[in-house]
Amino acid sequence: MKPPLAQRYVIGNWIAVTVAVLGVVVGTSLLWSVSDQLPERIVLHWNDGQPDITATLATVLTLAAVLTLGLPALVLLAGRRLAGSWRHTWSSGALFAAVAPAVMIYGTAWAQRHGPV
Repeated sequence: MKPPLAQRYVIGNWIAVTVAVLGVVVGTSLLWSVSDQLPERIVLHWNDGQPDITATLATVLTLAAVLTLGLPALVLLAGRRLAGSWRHTWSSGALFAAVAPAVMIYGTAWAQRHGPV
């Protein structure tokens, strides 16, 4: 038997939050485990084929954690504010907001394990 619709939305909120936390834990653990293979300055952005924004591993990990946890929180809070209830928030948007920065930032750093791409 399916749970009531309102309960499914609340479950969706918890799934989005859980994925965000797991994304930070797994992404940080993976990058930390290969920190000796990463360049001193990790390239975060390229312009015309040349790196133009670089950061240290600590900065990359902080940026990834803040965005991976903060963006879903903002989406859920905006949904809560507009819907007036935690039962009708934007769970799927929050899930996307958790996965996208985690994949982009951790993935970009992971791809540079043996030097900038």
